[in-house]
Amino acid sequence: MPDSGCSCVTPKSALQNVLHDNVCEEFWREYLQGAEATTFPQISATVHQAQRTAEEERWIGLRTGNASRRLNPSAGFIHTAWALLLGKYTDSQDVAIVSGTSFPGQNFQEVLLLPIRFKMGSEVHTRNLVQQADEIARKTMSSNKLIPQYAAEFAKMASNSVLIIQSESQTKQLLRHESASGWPSSICALLLHCAFSESGVQIRAQFDPVVIHLVQVQRLLRQLDHVVQQLLSSEDILAGNVDFISPEDQQEIALLNSGAGTPDACIHDLILEHVRTRPDAPAVNAHDGDFTYGDLDGLATKLSKHLVDLGVGFGTFVPTLFEKSKWTQVAVMAILKAGGAFVMLDPAHPPNRNRLICQKVRASIALASPSSHHVLRTADGPDIIVLNEDLISSISVSTSTTPLPTPTPSTCAYVLFTSGSTGMPKGALLEHRSFAAAACNIARTTNMSPQTRTLQFGSYSFGAAVVEIFTTLIAGGCVCVPSDMQRMSGDLPAFTTTYRVNWAFMTPSLARTIDPAALPSLKVLVTGGEAITPDLLLAWAPQLDLYTVYGSAEQSSIAAMAGPLVVGQSGGAAEFGRPFPGNYMWLIDPDDPERLVPVGCVGELVLEGPLVARGYLDEPEKTTIAFPQNFGWRNAFAKHPDGTMRFYRTGDLVRYGVNGVPEFVARKDGYIKLRGQRIELGEIEFQLKRVMDSPLDLCVEVVVPENGKHTDDAALVAFIALGAEYESDDDDQARDRPSLQNKKLLAEHLGPIEEQLRKQLPEHMIPRLFFPLRILPVTVSGKILHRTLRERGAQLSVKQLAELSLHRTCQTEPSSEMEKYLQSVWSQLLGIPMSSISAGDSFIAVGGDSLKVIKLFTRLRDDGYEIDVPGILAAPMLSEMALKCHQAAEAGEWADD
Repeated sequence: MPDSGCSCVTPKSALQNVLHDNVCEEFWREYLQGAEATTFPQISATVHQAQRTAEEERWIGLRTGNASRRLNPSAGFIHTAWALLLGKYTDSQDVAIVSGTSFPGQNFQEVLLLPIRFKMGSEVHTRNLVQQADEIARKTMSSNKLIPQYAAEFAKMASNSVLIIQSESQTKQLLRHESASGWPSSICALLLHCAFSESGVQIRAQFDPVVIHLVQVQRLLRQLDHVVQQLLSSEDILAGNVDFISPEDQQEIALLNSGAGTPDACIHDLILEHVRTRPDAPAVNAHDGDFTYGDLDGLATKLSKHLVDLGVGFGTFVPTLFEKSKWTQVAVMAILKAGGAFVMLDPAHPPNRNRLICQKVRASIALASPSSHHVLRTADGPDIIVLNEDLISSISVSTSTTPLPTPTPSTCAYVLFTSGSTGMPKGALLEHRSFAAAACNIARTTNMSPQTRTLQFGSYSFGAAVVEIFTTLIAGGCVCVPSDMQRMSGDLPAFTTTYRVNWAFMTPSLARTIDPAALPSLKVLVTGGEAITPDLLLAWAPQLDLYTVYGSAEQSSIAAMAGPLVVGQSGGAAEFGRPFPGNYMWLIDPDDPERLVPVGCVGELVLEGPLVARGYLDEPEKTTIAFPQNFGWRNAFAKHPDGTMRFYRTGDLVRYGVNGVPEFVARKDGYIKLRGQRIELGEIEFQLKRVMDSPLDLCVEVVVPENGKHTDDAALVAFIALGAEYESDDDDQARDRPSLQNKKLLAEHLGPIEEQLRKQLPEHMIPRLFFPLRILPVTVSGKILHRTLRERGAQLSVKQLAELSLHRTCQTEPSSEMEKYLQSVWSQLLGIPMSSISAGDSFIAVGGDSLKVIKLFTRLRDDGYEIDVPGILAAPMLSEMALKCHQAAEAGEWADD
């Protein structure tokens, strides 16, 4: 039956109402001291009024060996079981539930709402919880400590769900009078009528299907039944030992984690099939030349023999450093054929970082392009092989007597380095079988074929590049490689059209910069690194096959996929798809990995299967933590068809959606993804502390401004504590943003810090916004309150956030017409007022990034200014950029004359 909805009541005002009567004030003040709302199910922050229009029922038989308890079970068992379950769903050991019952002597027009508080440490005996619940109910009803007309006010604060405990006959009468009384239709989104009889409890759940789905209500009732049976069957069970996984949960989890095995092969062997059957088919179409499958294999084989002669073999890690080029594909194929593992580096990254990775893999040999080889040439660095036509021509295969090794599927194929919490990048070791399993599933799911022409856009240092290159070659398609200029200059649509690209991987942030109509040849778009937003779904899904993926370096880059997505039929933005066949996803208790969480609860995602990496290079402690050997709960399920037991704890907090598809909730550690790039905030903090002149406390967070429209507006912000030097300002505190004086003080401390960081970190890891504080907010135990920092930053607008740049301490108004034009363009692209942009501002410092640079290039080109991306990056200051544009305009006029 429809109901009227509810309004929010703050905890403070609700508690005031509860304490209205002086007689009961002391009792309830002590009982509810520190109580917080148990908000389950979660009602949207938007003004949604609960409308409980759906129902579901379940019979709970009171099965127990204790005859007396079977005849007269107390309501405390239901109360305690429900509190334990809510505690699991809300990750809380202090839970306030609301129970409703008729008050002695009153009619059924009114119901007493009783708040019952449970403090449930893992060592607490559940029998004590049951007794305490019964005792508080008895005391309240006998002494009239809670006035019924005020109880509903606390209910609105304490819980979005209410239990009504009645006898079977009372429940029938209550339901008949409910609509007439106007209660409890305006209280909550989930109402459980519990009708006790001699043999059990009939539970009728009335719920708002907009707030909580029928499937989740069914799960809850099954889990409640399961917990009740445990409480009845054991006198001494501890709260920490209660099993929340119902038999139905067990079956659902088993069904979600089943499937056939996957191919067990080497990457280059899968490609060899196309070399044999289609040697003249195009394998690589690049801006600097083309290779057929026969060409690619012949060149790779020739180079691999040369590498073997130089000592490359099993256990050898060979770094590669190339700009976008056809030769990259030859280099990595040759390394695999030689039995080694490739380590792709990015020339755009700081030289120090690339050299550090060479040291970590103990590289004796590296392959590089003619224009990049000097980066790796150091006194203690590897021998550099410059790969080009001249080298290939100089290699004499006939003189090589060393046979090529025969790698196995368990041989390490490549190493992907990711950001590390200790300030040092860490390398995930991926075997042939791991990537082969992922590639075959990606190709099958997205219908790759010999007609597939893939855009090789991803940076070589990220897993996306490995997917683009080798998945395409395994499927028999063609890898299309733009130049770095074409890739980052806004000419991507022209390249995709010219090269007939029909398959691409992009982050949603990149896809948002492109008009789908500008890519008419594209048939498949795979997105990852961020959630797909409704606007992207609406823009792209009608035009092509749109997929979203989930994965990381430790999971062969892609471990799950959803799609093709359909407007109006696809799941929520947080859904990232089902795992590939033969790869399982388990959700464990983040605080107790030896326990699975019930279906519907948030847990840490654990991946099992051949996609999982071997571990981290020379990081035994981190490998032990992230790649456990086994879990006790695993024995309750069927063995993996491949017989493997390889696990990876992702650190992602996830829950199963109502359709069984995993939904991303949050991270449990310092890893974040910003515009698709995986970042460890700890590494940024480590490098910041290294380059700072003074030992100030600091913390780096990702902040989304209050008026930000997309994740595009998110920014890395370094919060830095100035201590006693911080100058207080009442107005500063009132507006909750730093004063100009404190920003100047911080700028003096930091100096040219961005320039120093650029020598150690990639561009996407450099914070350009710095928030001065007196002290960092911390807990009683001294831990930094990260959420408080993010919330403080989120109170700022895009404009105010941009003012945190170190370059904003001295402003000069734009004066020339060109400067004023750029000021207007920047304002539109960055979403900040023109008044907040000065002639001395840097485009990057006031909120620009690599994707916004592309947008700026496109806008300037459309307006007739031929300044390329390198030109923009070389002159990021508005006054300098204006001069470049002016010179470009004059050059264009001279050419026309």
